[in-house]
Amino acid sequence: MPDRKPHNSVVARQPGTIPRLLILDALRGIAIIGMVIYHAAWDLDFLGLAALSVATSAGWQWMAYCVAGTFLAVSGISLALMTHRRLRLLAFGQRFLLIGVCALVITIATRFLMPETYIYFGILHSIAVGSVICLLFARLPWAVAALAGIAVLWVGTTVTLPALGDPIWAWTGLQAAPPPASDFVPVFPWTGLMLLGMATGQILSRHTAIAETIAAVEPRRLPGRALIWLGRKSLIIYMLHQPLLIGVLMAVATLAGPGGPDGRSVGAIVDLTSPGQAMNTTQFLSSCETNCRDAGGGDLCTTYCRCVVTGLQDTELWESDGLSESEVMSDPRFLDVIETCQTGFQAPEPAPSQ
Repeated sequence: MPDRKPHNSVVARQPGTIPRLLILDALRGIAIIGMVIYHAAWDLDFLGLAALSVATSAGWQWMAYCVAGTFLAVSGISLALMTHRRLRLLAFGQRFLLIGVCALVITIATRFLMPETYIYFGILHSIAVGSVICLLFARLPWAVAALAGIAVLWVGTTVTLPALGDPIWAWTGLQAAPPPASDFVPVFPWTGLMLLGMATGQILSRHTAIAETIAAVEPRRLPGRALIWLGRKSLIIYMLHQPLLIGVLMAVATLAGPGGPDGRSVGAIVDLTSPGQAMNTTQFLSSCETNCRDAGGGDLCTTYCRCVVTGLQDTELWESDGLSESEVMSDPRFLDVIETCQTGFQAPEPAPSQ
């Protein structure tokens, strides 16, 4: 997380200490830019200001994976460098408390604002818990942390445990169908990246010549210095950027009016009504949610049905006035959208109608 210490060139270091690696700050800066771009795209899609299909696009999903992976790996490296000489439990405790409190704030806020997909174990939760796990490896050889990281990645991508089916265990990542969340970064497999970062930091701490070579790279130009600044302020940017984005974009959506700046409905997820569409989105959502809840989908149904509508809007089926309901529902494109949304949200299969 952000550190307000000055640059390496003005820091007096004791022999054997590891200099601050500005490359880690820069990587955090790149990750926080990626996170802001992803959330801005999600908000634009959510409010109907742009048709970006963030919820169903593999490209956007991989971007989210890369951002989360970067934060976790860098956190692991930083933790290894912080503890390589001695376990600074006070500093660790302060860092853990700060991240934990911020994670709790995120959970409470999202539980209030979007109860169906609130963030119960997001990136900050994962960093906090992962830090405790990584601390157990601080005095072990780097190879142990590396092997543990690989094992956690493997288990998290291949294993599910029916015994952990209760939602209280969703944070483990070992459930076949965890409750939906706007941001979900469970221990398995994501802590594996943090452990691999820990192993990398341990290697650097044992080969100070390599660390000093890396630390000697100090950007002098504005873009590089800006990335470092963003990286050091990553936590506060993370906490503030989404409320600011939502506030600004909601104001834009309000000013744009019900037709939107491009003729689409503002609030493609909130309202989903647009004059002239062959499928009436309000009726579609109502029918979809009713059928889904009848099938036992519960609170998940709203998110699932919105995913279906967003996916269909990217196909010609949404404007297909000449097709009957049965023709639409048997079309391979329709079935692909249903499968994608079921995979993403683990919803039961309803039979939405126009």
